[in-house]
Amino acid sequence: MEEKEMAINLQDIRTSVQTYLNEKVTVKISELIPESGIQLGQNEKFAFKVTVSNAPSNEGGLALKNVRYYIEIDNPLVAKFYSPNIEDFFM
Repeated sequence: MEEKEMAINLQDIRTSVQTYLNEKVTVKISELIPESGIQLGQNEKFAFKVTVSNAPSNEGGLALKNVRYYIEIDNPLVAKFYSPNIEDFFM
């Protein structure tokens, strides 16, 4: 049997991954949680939760490994990002 060569366009891989993430992965970001009170004050620390769900296999979901989300603060005068100790996530 003769093997056929097939050209792969790397942009197609990038586009396919982006399409999958847009259509099969759901990201929810909670309301901001002020350190104290019910309203966020100037220079006050706050928290938020990010929940990510992947589609199940019967809906076309694929197993994902080593997925990372990057959070960026565009204007450090508006907000600063502090990462808590990893132990705080498992309490």
